[in-house]
Amino acid sequence: MKRGSPWRSERREQRRIVQLDERTTQGISTRPVTEQDALHEARTGPRPPFSAGGFQPATLVELLSWRASHQPDRVAYTFLGAEETEEDSVTYGELDRRARSVASRLQSMGLSGGERVLLPYPVGLGYVAAFLGCLYAGVVAVPAYPPRPNRPASRLRAIVADSQATTVLTTSHVLSDQKRRLAHAPEMGTLRWLTTDDGKDQARGWDRPEAGGETLAYLQYTSGSTATPKGVMVTHANLLHNLAMIYTGVGYTPDSQIVSWLPPYHDMGMIGVVLQALYGGFPAALMTPVSFAQRPLGWLRAISRLGADSGGAPNFAYDLLARRVTPRERTTLDLSGWKVAFNGAEPIQQQTLERFAAAFAPCGFRREAFYAMYGLAEATALVSGGSKTAPPLVLPFKGSELERDRVVEAVAGHEDARTLVGCGRVLSDQKAAVVDPQTLTRCQPDRVGEVWISGPSVAQGYWGRPEETKHDFRARLADTGEGPFLRTGDLGFLRHGELFVTGRLKDLIIVRGRNHYPQDIEQTAEQSHAALRPGGCAAFSVQADEGEQLVVVQELERGYVRGVDLDDVAAAVRHAVAEHHETEVHVVALVRTGSIPKTSSGKIRRRATRAAYLENNLPVVRTDLLPNVVDGQDAVSAAADPEESAASSYKADRVLSVVSDFVLRRGHPEPALLSDSLQGDLGLDSLAVAELLTEVETAFDVRLGDSGVADLRTVEDVRGVVHIARQSGAQSSPESAGLAGLQDRIFRQVPQLGAVVSEQDGRNVKIGGRWYSDFASANYLGLDLHPEVLASIPDAIRRWGAHPSWSRAVASPQIYADLEQAIARFVGVPDVLVFPTITLLHSGVLPVLAGADGVILLDRAAHTSMQEAAQLAKSRGTAVDWFDHNDPYDLERRLELHGERPRKIIAVDGVYSMSGAYPPLPEFARLSRKHDARMYVDDAHGLGVIGENPTPENPYGNRGNGIVRHLGLRYGEEIVYVGGMSKAFSSMAAFVSCANGAERQQLAMASTAVFSGPCPTASLASALTGLRISQGDEGSDIRRRLLSLTRGLVTGARALGFAVDNNESFPLVSVKIGYVPEVVKACKILWGHGILITPALFPAVPLDRGALRFTVTAANTEEQVRLAIEALRMVRDELFPREQAPPRAVPPAR
Repeated sequence: MKRGSPWRSERREQRRIVQLDERTTQGISTRPVTEQDALHEARTGPRPPFSAGGFQPATLVELLSWRASHQPDRVAYTFLGAEETEEDSVTYGELDRRARSVASRLQSMGLSGGERVLLPYPVGLGYVAAFLGCLYAGVVAVPAYPPRPNRPASRLRAIVADSQATTVLTTSHVLSDQKRRLAHAPEMGTLRWLTTDDGKDQARGWDRPEAGGETLAYLQYTSGSTATPKGVMVTHANLLHNLAMIYTGVGYTPDSQIVSWLPPYHDMGMIGVVLQALYGGFPAALMTPVSFAQRPLGWLRAISRLGADSGGAPNFAYDLLARRVTPRERTTLDLSGWKVAFNGAEPIQQQTLERFAAAFAPCGFRREAFYAMYGLAEATALVSGGSKTAPPLVLPFKGSELERDRVVEAVAGHEDARTLVGCGRVLSDQKAAVVDPQTLTRCQPDRVGEVWISGPSVAQGYWGRPEETKHDFRARLADTGEGPFLRTGDLGFLRHGELFVTGRLKDLIIVRGRNHYPQDIEQTAEQSHAALRPGGCAAFSVQADEGEQLVVVQELERGYVRGVDLDDVAAAVRHAVAEHHETEVHVVALVRTGSIPKTSSGKIRRRATRAAYLENNLPVVRTDLLPNVVDGQDAVSAAADPEESAASSYKADRVLSVVSDFVLRRGHPEPALLSDSLQGDLGLDSLAVAELLTEVETAFDVRLGDSGVADLRTVEDVRGVVHIARQSGAQSSPESAGLAGLQDRIFRQVPQLGAVVSEQDGRNVKIGGRWYSDFASANYLGLDLHPEVLASIPDAIRRWGAHPSWSRAVASPQIYADLEQAIARFVGVPDVLVFPTITLLHSGVLPVLAGADGVILLDRAAHTSMQEAAQLAKSRGTAVDWFDHNDPYDLERRLELHGERPRKIIAVDGVYSMSGAYPPLPEFARLSRKHDARMYVDDAHGLGVIGENPTPENPYGNRGNGIVRHLGLRYGEEIVYVGGMSKAFSSMAAFVSCANGAERQQLAMASTAVFSGPCPTASLASALTGLRISQGDEGSDIRRRLLSLTRGLVTGARALGFAVDNNESFPLVSVKIGYVPEVVKACKILWGHGILITPALFPAVPLDRGALRFTVTAANTEEQVRLAIEALRMVRDELFPREQAPPRAVPPAR
């Protein structure tokens, strides 16, 4: 098998086509699996995973040793990194060697059998080797969540204290971070720390431990969704029994392959994936949970690309995929080989199964692949599982009867019907009993009770907690003495031989004597309004004088935080719950996306949410209360107006404090509020937002991934992504992870950045001894090597010297005046003032034009140099606001809003450098006159390329005198025109038009005019000569050639299926790619084919809008364009194989 190949064979494609043709549209099964079905499955079950003479391992040490001796070269695990590419893999032979090396080092430290060793690892193959190394050493492994640098490690410290661990295995990076906090955690300082990524191999020094089936293998600390985490004691015998049960129950074979993002710190990921693959002898491809959270499609892409037949997740993941993956993205997937899609760890929803099956049926996904299951850490992992040949069993029951602990089947679709998904049959030699939690006797078949389990997979108890172990693991029926049983704490019943789980015993909400399952209320609430986020609801009760009262905390979809009547949303929740459950919701708390605490497996942490709610630690957007609710709960009233609370004590909120410190340093007059928009209120452009997020990452030591960052609008949104990162454990895996290291990673990975040109021949450049076609220079007219331009420089230098030595406030050489007069004639304005660069020009001119009592209105896509100049003006009192890109309607609304201000400056680009798009200047000019404003046009790219009198045959127009003349406008006082000579004219100079002599004198006293040095003489001379060439016949010939080359590149790129942002064939050609990793790959492909371009990457563009920016010049050749198109073909074939199309263009903003 070729790993990582998008398409494995023609036979696989034919299989997919056949399966698509045979696909049925039947629903989820409502037919019970009969005893004959079960017997048939048993007879046709998979062959054992061991082929050598009935070998049955007694420990996992024996298991891996057997694999290493019989299958040493077979790949055991692969780790998938960005874009689901293979970053690392390990064979059974290598894994055995690594485990022996870890064990030898532990043994050399004098550890005795049974000592506990903590494993705070990031997800990866190193974690697998360390876990197995502990078993090889005879010590007890204690998996733990990766530590969170610079944050209180309360959970980790609690695990250390509870397990009495003596040693820590981890990576060098984790250790270096932990050393900084040991002084604040004395119990951590007493531990012995050992890193396993230092390259040391001590496998030969390993001594096989004395271990058997009853030897304790590891402590599985519970995820803490309903209680304080406890260490479940799991033996080798527990593990091997459960692994064998999973292998047979699911129907794995040695030819299976699994792809998983499940965290290995959780029993579902550790046993159901990592150890199950080892037991079955089939390969597992591992991904990080954060990668799934950021890009859910990646999991399905990996399943499709690798042809995996197994993969699973909690219910929420399937729901997320059904909602998030677009129809176009689905066309890239082949899921016909996916035979086992297991679903567990949280309540399974019928709607989710149906939605997912319907959404991905065109990809070859079969409903029969769903494998519903039930398990818990206290039973090692799996307890029950569904059929291998039929969809999960779904049955309707009367909801009103379930609330009274009675099981009565209903008619599907009836208003009182509650549909439940069965969790399959209790597997193998396990046994289940449904027990009345009060009388401790078996329930009648028509009653709901607590699920009790017995069998070889039941763990030994909780570490160091004899009383709780006795209560939960040694339970016996009161009337018969039968036992011992494990009390699961889950409520359910048996029907048609299958286990149906209805909820948690301790999560029950009892209002007025009636039981309500929180998951039922949560499902009703989240479906009551489009603004509510599925899977983001927690229902619980709080005690009041008049009894228990129901609280619903519900996340809002990001796009609905604004622009929706939140009173209507809360009312919809109340109405739906009252109608379906006949109970009142006393408090509806609407919160930001991603703010409800969840466990590592995605379960809602209701008790943690309840505590956060009562302590006012949730980012509440709106609280809606019934009268006389929860007397004495100050947190309720405090949560009712979070903005007022944040404004008065922003330092109490660390995120708000970091943001406030940042904006205060940038000249903002007051601290930030949670409701402040990053651009509109705080005036931060994309670069400033990137700087802010980098500071946030540093302050909290989190790594903010790509997903969601591009959608940030307010300070509250920033707090939300930090909360998500902390909840998901997105800490500093390597130090370069996250946005803090993004630019460094880009610089190191993109070969086109930081290149040193050692030689130039036209638009061919030599870098590192190799020649490249140059599509990165903005020298549009190709004048940098023009003979007349080069010849003009020596004469000027002989006359004026290499560089004028005066400040322009004192004196200037005549060549300065000559250039200013030539530019004024060329553009058609009364006068211009020349600055060294356009960035310096903006910083000096914009504050002067706007004044302290004026306003600068910026197009949201305006160049960063203007954005920063506006911030400088803001620090001096100028108001700054933004309008939507190229949107006259939004601009007019902003003008009306600031109508009383005496000076209004509208700042736009003449040609937008990321797309080549033009602004609607005629409409903007009309609005300028109507509202007594001035239009400030930065035409750095348009000058020299486009000019007056364009036609369909000559879209660039004539003379190259800029965007204003190109669009048929005439200069008046309402237009301030800014041009740069560094693009088309290959010179270091910029200019601003002056309406009259008084304005010229005013602008000449701007700080960057007085205190910056003059332009070099060579630049002044080359600019003068370039202007003369541009206005003559040769200039017209140059632009015709430039147009032809540009159209050739645009046509070729579009023919390959790429979206190309290009306006009237302007020589800025942006080929859309997507996220940063994809752009990096594309750059490497182009580099390998000898193409130098400028990548458009965050923060210059949104995270998901990365592109390859080709800058065409008249000095390029037809052959270079051909080579560029051929290189783009390679990009398409490698990044977007077969049916997958490159990203389409984003519709322009209106």
